[in-house]
Amino acid sequence: MSRRGRRAPEEVIRKMEEEEEERFIIPQVQPEGCFGARHVLALMGFLGFANVYAMRVNLSVAIVAMVNNTAIPHVNKTESDACPVPSANQTEPSQDGEFVWTESEQGIILGSFFWGYVLTNMVGGRLGEVIGGKLVFGFGVLVTAILTLLTPVVARASTPLLIALRVIEGLGEGVTFPAMNSMMAKWIPPLERSKMGSLVYAGAQFGTVVSLPISGLLCQSNFLGGWPSVFYVFGVSGVVWFFLWMVLVSIVEI
Repeated sequence: MSRRGRRAPEEVIRKMEEEEEERFIIPQVQPEGCFGARHVLALMGFLGFANVYAMRVNLSVAIVAMVNNTAIPHVNKTESDACPVPSANQTEPSQDGEFVWTESEQGIILGSFFWGYVLTNMVGGRLGEVIGGKLVFGFGVLVTAILTLLTPVVARASTPLLIALRVIEGLGEGVTFPAMNSMMAKWIPPLERSKMGSLVYAGAQFGTVVSLPISGLLCQSNFLGGWPSVFYVFGVSGVVWFFLWMVLVSIVEI
């Protein structure tokens, strides 16, 4: 057998391996078109993260107006031997809310969100691959929005129920980041992925920055009872976003 004959099988194997590798290589091609479905995805993703982060942090502001600070017992305070502050130097007391929550209870209420968030944050990507990122991300925002709307009613019903609601709210929001990562890996071309990712994830910071002052203004107003309006406004915003998401974002890969 000639040398050429002996080398033939090696060349065939090498060629087969190269063809197999080419099947998994994503072509680095700049997509055509100035505006397409991928841009709609990026814009709606931006607004989606803005909504979920607004709903995440609004309780941090609203709780100031919700708590009745003058009724909270101060454990370490008994009769004070200090001289009383002259009346001329006293500041006008702030408006107290209706809930008598200690600082410890307030910390649990605010932190319970992350108990659920950690759990679904680990499985959101896999759910996006199996069910589809569009549905996982969309319903994650919707669940958060519905629970945000229910927050005033649940808070007045029971503190443990409010803590449970915040845990479930964290479960809903926890899938959003990994689900979006899964969608972008399939939908956004490699050459645009960095730019689109920057736009999408900037929504989280935008929602936080915008919602904090708006929440403060709503708490001080008489609109829908003051502090409850914080949850109604952002909850409705999340529900409206969900319907736009389901209509505008294509379910097929780009």
